[in-house]
Amino acid sequence: MKKIFSKILGQKEKQHIPIDANLRNTSNFPAVFVSKDEDIIRIDIREDITLENYISAIHNIFPEQLKNKININIVLEEGSKVPKQILYIIENNQTLYNISIQNLRIYLFEQQKENMNVKERLLMIDKSHGNYQIMTVDYDSHDNYQYKREFCFDSNDINHSICKGFLNRGQALLEARKLLQNLKQIPLFHKIQSVNWYYSSLYIVEENDYYPVIENDILALSWQFFSICENQDIYQNKMETLAIILKETMEKVGTISYDFLCSSGFTYDGNIGYDILPPFRNQHYATMALGLLNDLLKDNTFSGDKDLYISTLPDNYYSQKVALNNGGELYYEGNVPKEDSLYYVDGIKKVKVFKIKM
Repeated sequence: MKKIFSKILGQKEKQHIPIDANLRNTSNFPAVFVSKDEDIIRIDIREDITLENYISAIHNIFPEQLKNKININIVLEEGSKVPKQILYIIENNQTLYNISIQNLRIYLFEQQKENMNVKERLLMIDKSHGNYQIMTVDYDSHDNYQYKREFCFDSNDINHSICKGFLNRGQALLEARKLLQNLKQIPLFHKIQSVNWYYSSLYIVEENDYYPVIENDILALSWQFFSICENQDIYQNKMETLAIILKETMEKVGTISYDFLCSSGFTYDGNIGYDILPPFRNQHYATMALGLLNDLLKDNTFSGDKDLYISTLPDNYYSQKVALNNGGELYYEGNVPKEDSLYYVDGIKKVKVFKIKM
């Protein structure tokens, strides 16, 4: 993990608003532009600059009471360059936020103060590589002694080599969830960016979007939308899609869908579909999810064909194995009729269809 300091982020370019009187003129520092909108301070670093020039600009632009709200140290690129980025500073009661966008990296920094204790969290999301880092630091001061506890997690670092103390995946995502829950309570933050983006980037579901309908020790199947949750008759919807949730970390690992309302359950594209997101594949989640769905639908009251039909491409051995592991048997293997939408819309000419008897 690169050396981490406080930062801030924003997506959309905002119109620059006249700077408050407590911010000094930036004309001598063209690479650094500062503006203020309500209680949000924005710092535009418009080009890569040296760390020395950045520190000089900050010292000349900000009065002392504002300097303390910025960590002079920021996340650096290789070498001593401060990369082009947009920084935001928001203060809410005893909590300070620094938010930064650097090209395809986004950083969230939170510092909470309570009496003699300071809690810091830092979340980095790398949009280009799909990984994230989470760091937490606790400072406790008692009798003039200061104790520091530091923990971190990198989604790509399986050997935990980044720092001495480390979080496991569940602990790290719990810390990230706490950070995001705090941000959701700050109306000003929503002027910068939607918190929902962070949840989806970390693959975790928001608390208000979790409606489990069946589960085992590892996974839960959850309604995708609240409107579906309100309709508890799961057998009267033409197509239902359920989120597959990893219970320990509340990560959404994929989706599974079903469709019973056909004159016959058999179609060339099946009446069951599942999709596991790339980071969670080859871990048997599809097999477990199909087993849970099978249990959920065993007692359905639909009078038609209740059996499950899973259609796969002839060479999709993974999906075929998911069906076989749940008692599926090969029901059809061959050509898709040209008049079927699977042929003329999706261009699929051959399938294997497996049947699970209910």
